[in-house]
Amino acid sequence: MNSLYIINNYIHKFLLRLLILFTGAWFIFIYAVQSQDRFTELEKQLAELSKTIPGLNETVSFSVNGASIQEFLRGVANNTNLNINIDPAINITIVNNFAEVRVMDILFFLCKEYNLKITNIGTILTVSKYEKQQEKTAYTPKELMINYSLDDELLSLELLNDTLHVVAKTITQKTGKNIVLAPGIGNQLVNGFIQNMPFDNVMEKFAFSNNLTIQKTDDNFYLVDKVTATTDIPSVQQRRDQKTGKTDKTQQNENSLVIAKYNSCLHLKSYHYSTGQ
Repeated sequence: MNSLYIINNYIHKFLLRLLILFTGAWFIFIYAVQSQDRFTELEKQLAELSKTIPGLNETVSFSVNGASIQEFLRGVANNTNLNINIDPAINITIVNNFAEVRVMDILFFLCKEYNLKITNIGTILTVSKYEKQQEKTAYTPKELMINYSLDDELLSLELLNDTLHVVAKTITQKTGKNIVLAPGIGNQLVNGFIQNMPFDNVMEKFAFSNNLTIQKTDDNFYLVDKVTATTDIPSVQQRRDQKTGKTDKTQQNENSLVIAKYNSCLHLKSYHYSTGQ
């Protein structure tokens, strides 16, 4: 039994190392293929430029020992009447012998050896450091947890730091009920968790928990705005009273706050309508 465990453990480690080795080799292969593609394109680019820039086809001989790449290419340019501009930030020292070599081949060699690139504006060649462009990953929008049952018209929300205008759009798309936001509030982050409740109830609680107001119009639009200091938000009791037709006089048995001003000071006092105190 112990021997079987040792064998299995050995096989597991061997397969793990093999997988790591294969993965590393794969990445090296991909990098090599991409690099080869880049240099193939560079070779084609230089060949095409040589049709309009004769100096690229000229042959030169240089023996260089410790010269900067700027000095070296300046010497090549002077001998072949080429216009070569090289990035001064490149810090490369050339130690090479070139005998009867075409200029375009020297440029190709330098680009491949030191990871450089060549661009041109007309007959002006610019040599600079090659930097691999980062691949842009496609943006995948967050899927909002908003569900709506058309049969019983029940809405569920599960929101956490979601953008209001995205939430409003999603609710409109899933329910067919139009949510209209006031200007300037679309980027507000909202939260809420409500499970299987009637649409109007969900919207009311959602607005309350996010410091918003919501008003349903006669043509079934829902207008959403931000609560302000002057916003008159009816209480739950007041909304109930509005539905039952009660007047303010039937509420005079409730406590209220009275604000009085004495000697430039504001005083808050509890007042009971039934006792007058």
